[in-house]
Amino acid sequence: MEPQRVGVRFTPPLVSVEFKCSGKLYIHEIAMDSYLSKHSDVGSLVRQLQLDHAAYVDDVSTAQLTRLVQKIFQKAKPLATLPTADYNNVSENQLRLVKDKMDSVFLSNVLKPGDPGYAYDKQTEFKPSEASDWDD
Repeated sequence: MEPQRVGVRFTPPLVSVEFKCSGKLYIHEIAMDSYLSKHSDVGSLVRQLQLDHAAYVDDVSTAQLTRLVQKIFQKAKPLATLPTADYNNVSENQLRLVKDKMDSVFLSNVLKPGDPGYAYDKQTEFKPSEASDWDD
């Protein structure tokens, strides 16, 4: 099996490996959603890809794979992958990176006194989607 071309698709994120086997051309697509939610840095994601899909990406250079995965990281929506991750089982470094992302998004959306649209004790009524025991 020899890879011919490697490419990426951004929505949904995936890596495509075009390879020849017995004279025929095949395409192996690797969905990146689960990898993006589990890995916060490109290096660990590329290593995991090389382990999980060794038969397809062994002959692809690590530099090329890293460059392509970096492009997916740059195009990914900042918080699109956060809800699916289990942050109880990630390293301290990964958790810190995720918390830093959350903080930066929060700070970009926070309204302070003097900002347009700021209201001091803003109260909003919501229509419940279902009845609760404590509702009147």
